[in-house]
Formats: sequence, C-alpha cells, structure tokens
Amino acid sequence: GRAGVVSVAFDALFGFASTVTGASLAYYVQYVLGRDAEVTGNLVSMIPFVQMLAILPWTWLSRRIGKRWAWILGLTISTLAVLVLLAQPQPDTTTLTLLIGLSALGSASIAVNFWSIVPDTVEYGEWQTGIRAEGFVFGLVTLIQKTALGVSSAFVGVYLHWIGYVPNQAQHPETLRGLLHLITIIPACGMLASCAVMLYYRLGSQRHAEIVRLIAERRAETAS
Repeated sequence: GRAGVVSVAFDALFGFASTVTGASLAYYVQYVLGRDAEVTGNLVSMIPFVQMLAILPWTWLSRRIGKRWAWILGLTISTLAVLVLLAQPQPDTTTLTLLIGLSALGSASIAVNFWSIVPDTVEYGEWQTGIRAEGFVFGLVTLIQKTALGVSSAFVGVYLHWIGYVPNQAQHPETLRGLLHLITIIPACGMLASCAVMLYYRLGSQRHAEIVRLIAERRAETAS
C-alpha cells in the first residue's frame, strides 16, 4: 500500500545520505582539513556511541510528537550540522567533533523510528487487503536498504572520479570543493528529500491504533 511505498522511499533516501556521509568523512578529514587518520578514527568511534545514548531520548520524544515529526526533526538536526561544515569549511577539532556528534544525534531518530514504522505499515496493508504480508514487507525493506547502500557506494566512486580525485596526493582546489560538497550538500539533499517524503506518511499513533482495533474485530468475526 501507499504507506509501505512511502516508508521504503524515505528510508532509501536517508540510507543514501547516511552512506555518502560515512564514505566521505575520511576524504574530508584527510584532504580538506589536512588532519591525520586518527581524527577520522575518533569520529567513526564516536558516532555509534552518540547514537546509542540518543535512543532513549528519541524514543520518549517519538511517543510525544509522533514518529513522523521525530523523523523530520532528527534529519533537520543532521542537515543543519552538515551545512555548518559547508559554512565553516576549516573547523577546529572540537567544532568538527561537535558537529559530527550532532549529526549522529539527529540520525539516531531514524534508528529508533524506522523499525517501528515498518510493522505499522504491515498492519495497514493487512487492514486494506486482508492479507498480512509481513515476510514480504520486511524482505522488501531489506532489499531496498541493500540496494541503497550499493547505489550510494557506486555514486561516491563515480563522484570522486568526476571531481578529479587522485589518492594520496595534493588535490586540486576544485577537487577539494567537491569533497566538501560530498559531506555537506549531497547528504543534506538526501536528508531533506527523506523529510519531504515523510510528510506524506499519515499513519499516526491514533490512526494505527484504530487500524489494529479494526483488524482484531475482523479476525473475531471470521473466527466466529
């Protein structure tokens, strides 16, 4: 149904943005900032730690404002964080750590909400069609995630070639600008597109509860 298509779309767009951000971090730190690999290692280690700490706050907030608005709020935070890097292309290590941490904090909203949205769409589909296609939906979601990962990785490779990146040497100023855009503008576009698609997701908690009740009533009628 529509809810399933929408959920796959906003997850694929976020997956693209997330993969591009992760893949571009090392290039950005080494070539744009001129820092050593230890900085990248510290940032990569910090990201899952921040996301883990953010699970409970995002869970609480999602219950208060709904999954849709928590998703949009989280990606708005992440988008603003990477766009600050665009405005300040040579941040010190503390500022860089803060901004990457803020981006990780925002993206944790997706980790919290997505795997609770998918079962909601399963029940929405069951209510519409009378068929509970749980295995199909979860399989499709996994396929889309893997496809988004592959497409994103291929995009990064093509993009690096397009901007004239050559490994382990000083880069042309245009290439450095391209690397900066790879960690800022491109992920921001993916995250904002994910937010735009999420605006079409109308399956709020009250609507979901009503659908679950209707499914239960229909099952009771069938059993009797």
